[in-house]
Amino acid sequence: MNNFHIRQWSGDTVQDFIELRQKIVSECPYMLLTPEEADENTSQQKQSTLTLIESPHRLLLGAWGQREFPVGFALFTRHANRKSIHRASLVIGTLREVHGTGAAHQLFDEGLKWLRKNHIIRLDLTVVSENLRAISFYRRKGFEIEGKLIKSIKQPDGQLLDELSMSMILNAGS
Repeated sequence: MNNFHIRQWSGDTVQDFIELRQKIVSECPYMLLTPEEADENTSQQKQSTLTLIESPHRLLLGAWGQREFPVGFALFTRHANRKSIHRASLVIGTLREVHGTGAAHQLFDEGLKWLRKNHIIRLDLTVVSENLRAISFYRRKGFEIEGKLIKSIKQPDGQLLDELSMSMILNAGS
């Protein structure tokens, strides 16, 4: 397992985040965005990324490798409504070249600190059912499959894919 430098994205690194997300989306057919969507309107992407970074309800982490170029990201989003403020959702992505090196583990583990600090009890995500590598990762981290969203993702070629709804319950010992 490699040692990556995990830190929050800042206004100075917004362009690096946009470029990283574009690379990850072009490599991975399971991300929600298509490569064309990830390339759209850079000024709008910069503004929406700055909004993510500045939000007290979100944590956007990056993993930097030895070359000091980002290789992965994790976005933790806390629900803002009173009845669900104890919940958060997760999106995580890494470049193919660092799969299996520990980048996703380190991003996730760093995010757990923020979740605990913010008294999050439940962490949710969805994952395409064909993405076996990600499902295995999430299970190792303590997530359980709660259900299946049938034909919820439509690929650019028209293929309809199922998603799995997964969650984990956090407690003081997790």
